[in-house]
Amino acid sequence: MEETMTIKWVSDHYSSSHSILLVGDGDFSFSLSLASSFGSGSNIVATSLDSLEALLEKYSKAHSNLEKLKELEAIILHGVDATKMKLHTDLKMRKFDRIVFNFPHAGFKGKEDEVHLINLHRSLVLGFFKNSRQMLRPYGEIHVSHKTGEPYNKWNLEELAMKSSLFLTGLVRFDIKDYPGYNNKRGDGKNCDEPFHLGECHIFKFRSHLGNLLKPFRVQQPPLVEFHTSVPSPPYVEFHNFVPPPNVFCTSHNFNVHGTAPRVFSHVNNFLPNLGFRDLINERHERSMSEMVLGYIEELRNKRQRQSYEREMHQRMLYWPPTQLYANL
Repeated sequence: MEETMTIKWVSDHYSSSHSILLVGDGDFSFSLSLASSFGSGSNIVATSLDSLEALLEKYSKAHSNLEKLKELEAIILHGVDATKMKLHTDLKMRKFDRIVFNFPHAGFKGKEDEVHLINLHRSLVLGFFKNSRQMLRPYGEIHVSHKTGEPYNKWNLEELAMKSSLFLTGLVRFDIKDYPGYNNKRGDGKNCDEPFHLGECHIFKFRSHLGNLLKPFRVQQPPLVEFHTSVPSPPYVEFHNFVPPPNVFCTSHNFNVHGTAPRVFSHVNNFLPNLGFRDLINERHERSMSEMVLGYIEELRNKRQRQSYEREMHQRMLYWPPTQLYANL
């Protein structure tokens, strides 16, 4: 009998099936909170800007947090710069479903409302966006927890994200109670191990443009899976001769899927077997159902465009005289 995998969620944002990168985690209490809630840290890569020696010197609970994370099999990296992390030896070949940076801060080098300090903070966040975008899996999300009152709203995170081709897809209130054991830290100066006042703060969720097309939902929930998108009619996709079961219906111009998750994917795989859809199903522990369907549609579009180009070139070679052929290339 096949073992069923139980997927756990934290605050409707993070799942035990997600590959999660945590950036600048201070004393690693946020990483530990997620790993403890999941019952495992095998899907978590937790990082800090500080070296191990500096970390242990700055934070009183850092050692115990690190030991617990190791027991939960989380990956721990030190000396990771958020603005250069895509080049890090242990990160440059990896992709993530969630990249999280809680309360980014460039250090206490003046008053928070001073222009030069605001620019330092913005430079840090912009560098983070440029790096993290290249480390996302398709339909992954970048989460930045940030204060939204004065003067922090002057950082203008949406503008910085757009410079890296990222778009705001969600803004939800950050509640520290959702993450048991998490202790926010100042991280700099003589009071580095002290918490800072949170006040009004939110989680900014960003995606690349493709990720905006469909909002994902939880894999473990078996209700209806619904997806609607336009798919051109033949010759590249032929639905006329396909007789769908009751929970799947198709037309020549629309591809619509309704039904519980296992049945839907088995039917889709049966009538379009040559597009690698079974491989996506085998990775369902890493992606939501809607993400897999959307990825499949994108693959179908790319294949159709490639076929169209090859067909056009073939027609040119067959029927056009050489002079006209070269003139049109």
